[in-house]
Amino acid sequence: MNESTHQSGAVVALPRIADPAVLADILMYSARDAVYIMMTDGDPNAYAGIVFGVASIFMGRTDALELPAGWDPAKAGAALRVQMADLIDEMPEEDRAAFAEDENLLALAVMTCFQEAASIAEAWGETNGAQDPKEILKGVLHDELFAAHFRTWAEMILGDYAEPADTDEAEADND
Repeated sequence: MNESTHQSGAVVALPRIADPAVLADILMYSARDAVYIMMTDGDPNAYAGIVFGVASIFMGRTDALELPAGWDPAKAGAALRVQMADLIDEMPEEDRAAFAEDENLLALAVMTCFQEAASIAEAWGETNGAQDPKEILKGVLHDELFAAHFRTWAEMILGDYAEPADTDEAEADND
């Protein structure tokens, strides 16, 4: 830190993924790249890298985000197991085995979120007469349904760990 930065008094706080709005933004903007890969039949390894990169956040493998207080990936995954029971039941046995441990369900949640986002993007493209994946993604990123999709998934993933932004604290910061 140089002296001018130090003297500015600026305080940098890590984004809190306990706030569903923050997590929804992370999911949505990560999905943009994942959906593009799906729509263009791109590299499956790149897609997997995005999914597992986002899921690794929930394992505490980043210093750039603050996890919710008391975060337990296995407990969060167990709650997701209940919500995703129908999807899991429909999986082939070998896929179910890959998600036998509760904390692995966080990756399944991210993957499912992205797959559903791809369906929303495709429907948006059909409705709006768009075929170019870049055009579709540019348009769908401004669609309220698309944004609501990620907010829903953020709330599902966080479950009881969700802590909406403290508006009083945010207002005090603006004074």
